[in-house]
Amino acid sequence: MKKLFFVGILTCLSFSPYYKCEGIKKGTFKTVDEMAGTTFVYRNDSVQIEKNNTLGILLFQKIKWLDDCTYRISSIKAIEDKNNMNLKPGDFTVRLEKVNDSLYNQIVRVESMNFEHTSKTVKISDKIDEKILKLIKENLK
Repeated sequence: MKKLFFVGILTCLSFSPYYKCEGIKKGTFKTVDEMAGTTFVYRNDSVQIEKNNTLGILLFQKIKWLDDCTYRISSIKAIEDKNNMNLKPGDFTVRLEKVNDSLYNQIVRVESMNFEHTSKTVKISDKIDEKILKLIKENLK
């Protein structure tokens, strides 16, 4: 009976879109949001660069994957902060829920502020621009 129960749970999980997030640990992503405008995310497994021209920011972020669809940002370094937003380092969680082959619902949760925000994000490429790769390498030092 226990075996059947666990098989049933695993079957449900395997059909759940929440657990089907292959291909999101590396690549270039685009989020268009009413609050923040357009943000590009260039992710390379354990780090990402986030660029938003509307906010005037370019951020280097270290990430840790909690599961196939969820990661935690534990370190933020402002490479550019044109609007003097003075972003404070802090932990927050990002969960992605697959909608179709390249579209995801992105749920950002900042526990310290009891804040949650949902937006759509699209994977636009499996590759990362050479300039961004150079920025990643420079900021890993």
